[in-house]
Amino acid sequence: MLLKFKAPVFVDNYSYEVTLEFTETKHDKANARLFDIYIENELVIEDFDVFSAANGNNIPTRQTFNILVKGNYLDIDFVAKIDHAQVSAVKIKSYSPDIKGCS
Repeated sequence: MLLKFKAPVFVDNYSYEVTLEFTETKHDKANARLFDIYIENELVIEDFDVFSAANGNNIPTRQTFNILVKGNYLDIDFVAKIDHAQVSAVKIKSYSPDIKGCS
């Protein structure tokens, strides 16, 4: 199963800081939910396990990436391997300090 996220960005061909937030609310053991994360068609995490990353369930965890967006949209794909992919929040802000108001 594929979960897709697509967001317009303020400036194309620009670097953005992308923070993904997760909380495992269903499973109470490691490897019960696994998925790959692609940002801008690049694999950034393979076999992501929210439970293991957070050291338990109902504990929030986050992953942050600096990504060059080459078009007008930021694309994030969550590709499920075991159970379904789950994300709690997506935060996008400009990475370079020279452009104001893009967070």
